[in-house]
Amino acid sequence: MNKAPRLINTPPFPAVPNRERNSIDSRAKSAEDKTMETSIPKPAADLEALTNDLALIKVNLATRSDVATAKAELTVEIAETENRLRIEAKDTEIQLKTEIKETENNLRTEIKEAENNLRTEIKETESKLRTEIKETESKLRTEIKETESKLRTEIKETENRLMLEIKETESRLLVLINEAKVEFKTEFAKLKYELKTEILESKTSIIIWVVSAIFLAQLIPAFLKKFGL
Repeated sequence: MNKAPRLINTPPFPAVPNRERNSIDSRAKSAEDKTMETSIPKPAADLEALTNDLALIKVNLATRSDVATAKAELTVEIAETENRLRIEAKDTEIQLKTEIKETENNLRTEIKEAENNLRTEIKETESKLRTEIKETESKLRTEIKETESKLRTEIKETENRLMLEIKETESRLLVLINEAKVEFKTEFAKLKYELKTEILESKTSIIIWVVSAIFLAQLIPAFLKKFGL
């Protein structure tokens, strides 16, 4: 039987996941099983082919010691990477906390600045509005005084005009009243004269009627005696 070629020392395996490590162990076990099977005597051609295949397998695959060293190195690398990731996570956490604090402080300062700006703007607008209100109030007061003076002058003018009109109407009424008095006196005198004349006429007619009645009263019984009545 030909001896299988010796394996060349391979460099340590890189860090691989657990699944790949399990596959490597299974492959190593299968390779050992195959080496055990090749120890059984077989024909020369088959044995030579098997030895060649076994040599190729041993070259391509690793031994148990290599696998153990690879496992140890992988565990070390995993621990190192875990520690490094934890340190990086802590560093990033610290950086994030500092950044959050900085942003919080920046936001607080910005909010305070905005609040101060708003307060100053509110005060400025309030002062502006107060000045505008005072200006409008003064303008309105001046306008009210002007309108009041105008109304007073107009009222005085209208009052004077009305007084003149009243005086004119009063003088006209006095003239009319005097004219009416004169007319009334003349008419009253006429009526008085007419009444006097009517009274005299009525007196004379009454006297005549009374005299005629007395005369008739004296004559009627004499006539009645004459006629035997």
